[in-house]
Amino acid sequence: MIVSLLKTFHLFCTLGLLALTAFSSVKSFTAAPNNTQRDTLSLILIPLAYVTGVFLIYPKGYTFQTQWIIAALTAVPLAFVLLLAKRLWLKGKVAQRIIDPVILVLLILVVHDAVTKSTFF
Repeated sequence: MIVSLLKTFHLFCTLGLLALTAFSSVKSFTAAPNNTQRDTLSLILIPLAYVTGVFLIYPKGYTFQTQWIIAALTAVPLAFVLLLAKRLWLKGKVAQRIIDPVILVLLILVVHDAVTKSTFF
């Protein structure tokens, strides 16, 4: 029961994060990139999705040596660092327009790996 609730919460966090990132990525090309609220919410959702994903590894019968889990455990912190850098240090429009699509691609790769249970490469 608790694993099902944890998985549901993980999916809500992940899908919300993916939607926010996709919206921010599109919005950064069509208007002035003012994503402070979306970035703040994403900075909250990334650790929540990461922690709930880590807690789901053993109950679902996987290990930390599984290739797609290693890829996810590497890509998600990288996306967090990129978003944090965008929010704190990189204030230019060009940097914001580049970072949002990069984060989106990272998250899409993680979701692809989790769904197919194999790495993209």
